Amino acid sequence: MDYRNILATGFLLLCGGYFFQSLQPANATLPPYPVGTSYNSYPYESIQCNGCTQSTPFLTVPSDKSFIITTAVDTSNPCELFINNLPVEVATGRLFLGGKAKLLAPPNSTISTNSYTCYIEGYYAESNNNNLVSFYGDAPPNSYNSIVTIPNDKNLIITGVSFTGNSYNVAIYSDSNVMLILRSIYHSESAFNLDEGHLVIPPNTVLSIENTHSSTNSKYYIQGHYAPL
Repeated sequence: MDYRNILATGFLLLCGGYFFQSLQPANATLPPYPVGTSYNSYPYESIQCNGCTQSTPFLTVPSDKSFIITTAVDTSNPCELFINNLPVEVATGRLFLGGKAKLLAPPNSTISTNSYTCYIEGYYAESNNNNLVSFYGDAPPNSYNSIVTIPNDKNLIITGVSFTGNSYNVAIYSDSNVMLILRSIYHSESAFNLDEGHLVIPPNTVLSIENTHSSTNSKYYIQGHYAPL
């Protein structure tokens, strides 16, 4: 057979195959699944809570999962949240208003709010398959506060920080070493208010926070994840 006939036949077969493929239905693109979730599950949850109270939880987390709160907004302010009746200091709230929060509610915990109209978004994660952590509290004036000791086989990567205050500093320490100083009047534009920081706290060190103001408490919220060595 003439080589030109062979080439022509091959070209026709290639065109036919492309035409057949173009007739097949397109496969839907699945949304991205957060770390620690099952591929075949739809882990997202959204709740509109009207007239809620601290004493009446709007969600009880299943025993085999954690729930990660990403958004909590009451009109234009962050909601006041409670996990197992303990207050969560959402601080200035930009992480929670912008859907960038990763507040961990552990298995079997209850979540409630005192905000009259609160909208909450989040997702379920396998409790044994995520390394997310979040810390929150109230730092008194001129205080140095220990938060957690980092495990000996992991780094803690801090991605988001939020705190209350007006024109003063909050410092984050690893043992006695200053790792990060945030000034409130500039913090609103920092990477840590967008969950885009990557501050490494080494193994076997103590994560602490210092409030440098002489007379005002600072409510803080810190989120991140553990990274194996």
